[in-house]
Amino acid sequence: MRAQVGSATLGGTVQDQLGAAVAGATVTLQNEATGLVRASSSNEAGAFTFSAVPSGDYKLVIQEKGFKQLIRPDIHLNPGDNILLADLHLGVGAASESVTVNAEVAALPLDSGQLSATITGDDLDGFRWSDATRPSWKRCCLGLQSAT
Repeated sequence: MRAQVGSATLGGTVQDQLGAAVAGATVTLQNEATGLVRASSSNEAGAFTFSAVPSGDYKLVIQEKGFKQLIRPDIHLNPGDNILLADLHLGVGAASESVTVNAEVAALPLDSGQLSATITGDDLDGFRWSDATRPSWKRCCLGLQSAT
């Protein structure tokens, strides 16, 4: 399903502090200029999507019982944007507590499967894995190349 011309799509996955999906969280998207609010809920995988969103500046609020409210302000959407928000982790706490994330929107490109990262030997030395849980890097990281 394609978004209307001049509109954007915004989605993400709600997780707890350990990275487990939070199903049933209330997700609201508020246009900061008009005050219009759209509401959704995260599915069993913690995912949510707002499609056909007019361009503009928005604030995202995520709430679930037993967790602190997460507020992500300053989300700017342009026509044709297809953005997947990262780092939507809810902290354990009372519903009256909230966490405001003031950071650059971390968007993942949805129109390409191309992602890359550089992992150095120092990065790998920082992992604390037992031999029983140590993955075989050749099996888990397709396309892994050695930097010389």
